[in-house]
Amino acid sequence: DLPPLEETLQPVDPEKIPVLEVDEL
Repeated sequence: DLPPLEETLQPVDPEKIPVLEVDEL
């Protein structure tokens, strides 16, 4: 269950979405 796209843009816990964090970098 992933949060909405808008939620992902927000500063979410990196542990929850480490893949997105790496992708952002």
